[in-house]
Amino acid sequence: DAHPRGKHGQVVYDLRGDFGVEPDVLRKRFDFYFERFPVQVEVR
Repeated sequence: DAHPRGKHGQVVYDLRGDFGVEPDVLRKRFDFYFERFPVQVEVR
């Protein structure tokens, strides 16, 4: 693979700290998406 994932590190976002967004509020807004697609929840 010419472009392996993580080759140059990774970008980590903090929803609360960086954007002032609560994960629960965002998740409720996109419930339809979480129900339709197999999205892995990363933050609780």
